[in-house]
Amino acid sequence: MASTTTPTPTPTSPIIGDRSYGVIPLRFLTSAPPSTTNTQILLIHQKTIVPSSPYFWTFPKGHAEEGDASLQHTAVREVWEETGLRVGVEDLLVFRNGEGEEVEFREVYTNPIRKVGKEVRYWVGVVKGEQEVVMQEMEVDGAKWVGWDEAEKTITLRRG
Repeated sequence: MASTTTPTPTPTSPIIGDRSYGVIPLRFLTSAPPSTTNTQILLIHQKTIVPSSPYFWTFPKGHAEEGDASLQHTAVREVWEETGLRVGVEDLLVFRNGEGEEVEFREVYTNPIRKVGKEVRYWVGVVKGEQEVVMQEMEVDGAKWVGWDEAEKTITLRRG
């Protein structure tokens, strides 16, 4: 696994005081080799704890809990809690760069409610079979499977 040390803060990256772990749920539409044209990504419409803050489109994620065996276990627990989808640690895909090092997917921003830097580490997870999305109503008010282009236009990534 690539280094998990906290990045050195720069003028555009906040000091990290909060961490979450999540899954980018991926499903295959055909049995052909995966591509951006025959796979879909699940986005959730995340509620916020402050009514005046807008909801946003993101991937399922959350904080580590004492019983989690690893950060990957945290991520798969969170996707199950928020969407009802079963993704196992064995279903998480590993991506490597040209040097063979694992590529990590991270989002770093300042949490507008807690006013602290937040880092979210994601793993791409394959959703197998015809599973139904069952939203956790306290945290999620919508979910949709989308193609890659729509995901890029819809997702709300927060920056510094």
